[in-house]
Amino acid sequence: RIQFLERPQRLLQEIGHRDYLKMVGKCLCPTGLLLRLQWERTLDGANETMVVQVKDPADGKRYIMHTYPCLNPGDADFMVEEAEKLMNFKNPFICNVREVFRFAWQSFNSWGAKTDKFQQVAVLTDYCPGGTLVKHLHDVGKVGKLEEAELIEWMVQVSAGISAMHSRGILHRNIK
Repeated sequence: RIQFLERPQRLLQEIGHRDYLKMVGKCLCPTGLLLRLQWERTLDGANETMVVQVKDPADGKRYIMHTYPCLNPGDADFMVEEAEKLMNFKNPFICNVREVFRFAWQSFNSWGAKTDKFQQVAVLTDYCPGGTLVKHLHDVGKVGKLEEAELIEWMVQVSAGISAMHSRGILHRNIK
């Protein structure tokens, strides 16, 4: 049973590492940081999106890289603009954005023929060792019920982060 569960995870890691290396090679404007980052593990790899944990060997810091497919160059411009706003935005309830990268991506069908070409934006954020809000809620669900005071504290923090972003005209993609 353990092997059955480990196999998809191992496959996700192998595919994620391969796709990460391809993505770095397709960056339209690679920076020293991007070229220096080392892939550690794939956290999610659904559809054309990817979430990977990377490490900067220069200072030992870990980061999370989220990729977002864009249907056209205008969508990519918008994503880059929004992410760059967050680079200059400091708030204790919002994960810091460190860098934004743009990639050209070519997909192929099962026969190897080119199909769609699109741009992809990757956003590099700080690594949060505590995990995501979704993970915390899932973990609490396994253990028992959530204390009302803790839930209120989390909601106040989430609301403060959203309010701060909206006050600066920043659009958020998802809340995890």
